[in-house]
Amino acid sequence: MLIQKKGLSKNFIKCMAMFTMFLNHFAHIFLTEGTVLYTIFVDIGYFTAITMCYFLAEGYRYTHSKKKYALRLLIFGIITQIPYLYAFHYLQFNMMFTLLFCLCFLWVDDTKLNIYVKNLIKVLLVIVCYFSDWSVFALFFTWLFYKSYGIKSEIKKSYIICIVIYLINNYVAFIDIYSPIKALSMSVGATLGLVVSAIIIIYFYDSEQSYKNRKIMKYLFYWFYPVHIILLLLIKSVIAV
Repeated sequence: MLIQKKGLSKNFIKCMAMFTMFLNHFAHIFLTEGTVLYTIFVDIGYFTAITMCYFLAEGYRYTHSKKKYALRLLIFGIITQIPYLYAFHYLQFNMMFTLLFCLCFLWVDDTKLNIYVKNLIKVLLVIVCYFSDWSVFALFFTWLFYKSYGIKSEIKKSYIICIVIYLINNYVAFIDIYSPIKALSMSVGATLGLVVSAIIIIYFYDSEQSYKNRKIMKYLFYWFYPVHIILLLLIKSVIAV
């Protein structure tokens, strides 16, 4: 089962993340930028990235093999990259690569490497994250969640920091285009997905739950990412004929 009396399982929340990601990608591929529906779908989709950053920080602590974890992200990042470029026309790495870089950052941070070597690798990871989906935000969010994991008050602080930083970043970007009031309203709208993620993770997520079909659900998110992008592209090409 995905939901038990105690709260929401990781699988259920991941299914929510897949749905909101689908809405975001549907908007980018099919809807006109600036329309109300486009903005709603895109903003809802921001739930996905920060939620996956949280689960990555959690998964890093409990995975049996960091190498296999990294390899899965690498493989699906490679599978997704070309469809991702065709779909969104962003010359950057897709989210699987972003999560891979975040995982590697935590991994390097935990090693006993020479401090100069460690810092050099971390700087390089920050640079490649800058050219990835969600940029350095994903890396910073993941690091905050990793450091605060297991302490509810600290997780709250981490989410607040993430939301405030993302709000400010969007406002700075929008203020050059829109009036201050509209820029603020759009910035607040862009953070709603992050706020919902915070509420669900802090108050409803039950990390201790057991659930059926563990192995199937483990790979569902990995496969969903490239497959749904490819399907959306195919539908778009059929409509265009």
